[in-house]
Amino acid sequence: MKKSSEAFTLVDAVIGLTIIVMFSLLFIAINSQLGLKVQNDQDRMVSQRESYERTYAK
Repeated sequence: MKKSSEAFTLVDAVIGLTIIVMFSLLFIAINSQLGLKVQNDQDRMVSQRESYERTYAK
């Protein structure tokens, strides 16, 4: 009975660690993608503002 309990504990720990790692990787990937999107949006806004200022601000 003791051997079975130790194996269950080991499998349970591995499953728990796998779940934690997967959610951590998912969080990092989503956070990275959102950061890139914000940076791209900011770059586009700056270029559109410069274009607007060249056209209308004289």
